[in-house]
Amino acid sequence: MRGILAFVMAVLFGSQINAQCDQLFWADEFDGAALNTSNWTPEIGDGCPALCGWGNNEWQYYTDSPDNIIVEDGLLKIRAVHSPGAPQEYTSARLITKENISFASGRVEARMKMPIGQGMWPAFWMLPEDTEYGGWPLSGEIDIMEMVGYEPNTTHGTIHYGGRWPFNVFTGQGAALPNGTLNDDFHTYAIEWSDGEIRWYFDDALFSVKTINDLGIFPWPFDRKYHIILNLAVGGNWPGYPDASTIFPQELQVDYVRVYQGPTTAFIEGDEILTEPGTADYTVPNIPGANFTWTATGGTVLSGQGSSEITVEWVEAESNEIACTISYDACNYTLNKTVDVKTDCNVILSDFEEQRLLKWAWFEGVYEESSPPSANEINSSANCARYMRSTNAASALRMTLRGLNTTSSIENGASFLTMKLFTNAPVGSTLFAYLEDQESTNFPGSNGRRLTFSHVTTTQLEWVDVVFNQVGSVNETVSPEEINFFTFVPIVSENVNYSFFMDDIAVTGADCLPAVSVQNLDELYVNLGTDEGKLFIYHDLPLDVEVYTLMGALVEKTKTEAGTDAIDLNAGAYLVILKDDQGHRLNQKIIIR
Repeated sequence: MRGILAFVMAVLFGSQINAQCDQLFWADEFDGAALNTSNWTPEIGDGCPALCGWGNNEWQYYTDSPDNIIVEDGLLKIRAVHSPGAPQEYTSARLITKENISFASGRVEARMKMPIGQGMWPAFWMLPEDTEYGGWPLSGEIDIMEMVGYEPNTTHGTIHYGGRWPFNVFTGQGAALPNGTLNDDFHTYAIEWSDGEIRWYFDDALFSVKTINDLGIFPWPFDRKYHIILNLAVGGNWPGYPDASTIFPQELQVDYVRVYQGPTTAFIEGDEILTEPGTADYTVPNIPGANFTWTATGGTVLSGQGSSEITVEWVEAESNEIACTISYDACNYTLNKTVDVKTDCNVILSDFEEQRLLKWAWFEGVYEESSPPSANEINSSANCARYMRSTNAASALRMTLRGLNTTSSIENGASFLTMKLFTNAPVGSTLFAYLEDQESTNFPGSNGRRLTFSHVTTTQLEWVDVVFNQVGSVNETVSPEEINFFTFVPIVSENVNYSFFMDDIAVTGADCLPAVSVQNLDELYVNLGTDEGKLFIYHDLPLDVEVYTLMGALVEKTKTEAGTDAIDLNAGAYLVILKDDQGHRLNQKIIIR
């Protein structure tokens, strides 16, 4: 019993030390006579034309007017005003710290007094500084506090994530006062945001916890820098709209906003999975006056040693870890992060089971994950993805992609985009795939696509290995670091709802391309070889030979007798199809160098 007590005391003592080491990173106490524009930028307008009504059918027009933004008596007052007959009948304010203050991790809190009345919708919330993972909500949203006027005693804490509308998802909880309203007095609203977890507090009482495991099949986007937003909306889909009972003006009053950072919440921000060796940037909280000492097992710190931000060059290694020791005053703690650098010839982007660099974002048509149909030697795994396009010519499946730190091996022909495929679509159907920056590519547009690939199907109702061929030139205006999406677009002769089952989407080295896809190999003896621009076929019976580029263009079609044959081919990747007169078949991918 004494041992257990000692352990508990040690844990509590360690927690107290960590809490004491947390530092005030940034604050605005609103002690001046005007808004500090080094911290806050007022947003202007009603969201139009891109997002009229700010996406929620809100009524207010945001301004930077002193009628709507007041700083006095140590308070920020965001005031909603009703001016019947004016060009903007309802005005209010929305303040953001974007490009001024942003951070990843910490305790974020504000002491505030809410407005009251039907249609009021104050919020204290956060959005990503950069939409690295794609447009809202793919890069996430953290709502620290929201209140709607018809629930004047309740605060709500929520996160938004998932796919693009209508596949966006949110999850959250509320906390309510036992008596009175949030307009009666000031209260403290806070989150503690750490690695893979966010905790919500109301007057320092924990009322909600969300972790990476709560997001299911969706990726956790809350591992990058976010900025703060304070606003008071008037009306909207959730709060409803002002009525005769609503009294104007109304105010959201803010006593302070503070951000604390330190060992209780801190983590290393940066890529934890890379598809091949290369460089990556990492950041820890920039504690004032601290010393920062970095180590990179399996890599080299190229720049930034001694600061809160570094660049690491990762080389081939089985186990990689990055660590940063942060020291200040009597505080000394170390943050660690495992970094998985893929060095295999076949890097799985998604096997739809354990390996998930790809996670679906949105689609037109039907998408589901299920057991593979008609298992064979090509694919007998437990799970795969099924996509069925709609009859809309612009339909596509789009998936978020993490960890693709470079595309150089694909662009120079050392690697190929591959997958396993089963489809009932007609032979000759064209498959397109794209690696792109979702923010710049509004499908079916192409501005944000760095790489385009295609494949023409040669088999129906059987699992086969697909090797995509790169189409066209590289779009240099999109950097590899900006690629965050894999898009799959099947094109068929008719807009029919054909199904495309996919598995093991990968980047595969040329030397590791799937070599043989065989039917009845024991009854069909043949060997293929390549040397100095020639394909050699060694066989003991007559065969029909077809050679295709990986785009599906027929290069050679001939009939051979038993023996050895040679076919001249240019350098590149090809699909060779061999058939005998008994219906036996062999498909093989080859590389001519």
